[in-house]
Amino acid sequence: MRQRKNTMYRKLFIFIIVLFIHCAAVSAAAVGTWKVYRSYSPIEEIAPAGNLVFVKANGNLYSYNTSDKALTTYAKEDGLWGSAINHIKWVPTTKKLIIVYDDYTIELLSANGDVETIVALREKRMTTDKTVYSIYIDKQYAYLCTAFGLMKIDTRECLVEDTYSIGIAAIQMTISNGKIYIASDAGPLYEAPTDANLIDKNTWTESEANWDEIKTVLENDRNDYGQIVYDSHCKCYWGSNAEGRLTQYDKTDDGYTAIGDGVIPDGPKYPEHMVVRMYNGKIHTLRGFYNMDGLGKGWEGVVQTFDGQDWSIFDNSMAEENEYNHNDYNCMAQDPLNKNHIMVGGATALFGYTDGKMTERYTGKHTKTAEGTNAMVWSETAAITGLAYDKKGNLWVMNMQNPAPLVCYTKDKEWKTFSPPTLKAKGKAILYVSPFFDSRGLMWFCYNHYLGNFFGFYNPETDETSLIDNFTNQDGKNINPANTWDSRVVTEDMEGNVWLGTNHYTIYVTPDDIKYMLSHSNDLTSLRVTQHKVPRNDGTGLADYLLDGISVRDIKVDAANRKWIATDANGVYLISSDNNTELEHFTTDNSLLPSNKVCSICIDDKNGRVYFGTLNGLCSYETGMTEDYGTLDKANIYAYPNPVRPEYTGDITIKGLIENAQIKITTSSGYVVHEGVSNGNIYKWNGCDQQGERVASGVYMVLVTTPTGEEGCVTKIAMVK
Repeated sequence: MRQRKNTMYRKLFIFIIVLFIHCAAVSAAAVGTWKVYRSYSPIEEIAPAGNLVFVKANGNLYSYNTSDKALTTYAKEDGLWGSAINHIKWVPTTKKLIIVYDDYTIELLSANGDVETIVALREKRMTTDKTVYSIYIDKQYAYLCTAFGLMKIDTRECLVEDTYSIGIAAIQMTISNGKIYIASDAGPLYEAPTDANLIDKNTWTESEANWDEIKTVLENDRNDYGQIVYDSHCKCYWGSNAEGRLTQYDKTDDGYTAIGDGVIPDGPKYPEHMVVRMYNGKIHTLRGFYNMDGLGKGWEGVVQTFDGQDWSIFDNSMAEENEYNHNDYNCMAQDPLNKNHIMVGGATALFGYTDGKMTERYTGKHTKTAEGTNAMVWSETAAITGLAYDKKGNLWVMNMQNPAPLVCYTKDKEWKTFSPPTLKAKGKAILYVSPFFDSRGLMWFCYNHYLGNFFGFYNPETDETSLIDNFTNQDGKNINPANTWDSRVVTEDMEGNVWLGTNHYTIYVTPDDIKYMLSHSNDLTSLRVTQHKVPRNDGTGLADYLLDGISVRDIKVDAANRKWIATDANGVYLISSDNNTELEHFTTDNSLLPSNKVCSICIDDKNGRVYFGTLNGLCSYETGMTEDYGTLDKANIYAYPNPVRPEYTGDITIKGLIENAQIKITTSSGYVVHEGVSNGNIYKWNGCDQQGERVASGVYMVLVTTPTGEEGCVTKIAMVK
């Protein structure tokens, strides 16, 4: 009877705890969670597989189930390798999909989701090209047609059966009448008996056969949107429609007729996210590219938006109807006087969008000043490299090659130019980038030119500029001796420091430096920029410069004054508020970043989500660092998972804290089992006491105070064993 009571009490205990914490638990977004927003258009390869149709689209993979109409995506977080996919092919004999990635990793995906990996081609050391052009299936074998010859994969045993490095670039192959035929890049066909020594180059001879007569696999037809593939199981054809959707087709005498609207997984249409911003609670990204030499890729300028559920694209019909060139969007700014009005700069003009529709276009001839001259130099075009609104609603425009360094489109719709003496002395505005207004109302910007680089600010109130072109750090070291820098981005932290990210170093100027710049704008030779030094803490007393030699693309500051730094080739760094600790370093190897070249960062302070834009995709990371950070509020403090069940072995995260909050975890009787200091607004506890032992079942109090021991708050964690 006592045992039954104990069991009943235990169940009641668990029920009460679950009920007590349910609201906090269900609303918690797990800190450390990644999400990737993949593009599934355009369709590149289709592989029918019984009831499934596998699709490779934009280097990503999904399937459509013709029986239950379900769409399934496959990615790194689902167990795949994660690199961009080059080719797919279904192997009917073994019921596996062979996947070849752009880094030459090979995987076999079963219909039930099991994954097998072959690394032989990736790790094969050779001086010749390893490009895979196509895949040919024969029974259980998959032949990879490569730049060096053929690789034969046994998909049942998941191994490389043979490699034929025959010095022939095999674009396609087929097996017919006891012979293997290779269609080479040079033009002629090559053949060899299937039972011959295929490794011997002399076995392969030029063939007089006709490819159209010997090919054993029906080559795919095409429509206006890509390949059309026959599905022998469904007795139909599959292809893409105009929207990039997987679509079923019937073949008629007049061609192919689509059946239905097609299907596609959720995601942005384009994978390129050069710039990422948060406007009106929605993510806005730009498809375009402009490097520090002012060179673009010629991509159609596109604004994509995401509201947390659905993706959409701004309406460019104005440009299409008037045949306006709208390429390489690279900067945007939201009008503070009309939140639904967004200006976008591209390689060919300045564009305005209202309520998601293009409504304005400005080139030089549309920018007449009161004096009758063009504010922007080129009449039929305008290469825009930076945009920023001031608090009054005036738009400041950076225009490449412009004689007037600064251009302003006022809130009264007047065009004005400004040429302060210090800027005018620099000559034409070759490439001004990254304008932004700091907390003082100063407009900071970068300038790049092979004759010299600088950064500084313009004070609209005094029409004066203060420029730093003497890059000497606090140690007296000239850190840009040969003008090899590209100045990429300027931003301000919560202490008033203004940071500059370059392709070599990361530096900042302090509030005292800025005061000096305001009063000594004509002579800054004695000014020293700060290149932060991180102590080694190894007893030597030495320190290293922060991110020394790392090429930086973007810097954003979160609610805890931590710096998120995007790089050209090293992923993303998260630096502590005091700049002394590397809290995180995310790369494609340890995260879901689509690329180690990260172009843009955007922080949603309302939920603590950080977005990373790359030219290979967009992803987000949950930090828990929200805009209410800075004060302790019991309503915001909770722990998860909660309750902590016996099978859970990971860390327990306490969220809603402030930087350096003091944490004590006690039993209900007040015995301290663990204590520590928060990192930002979170703290992670491994569920163990101070001796490293897992704590017993029970309710534990989490006592939280400020760094000075004030403003205490309490939350609870239920441990179930």
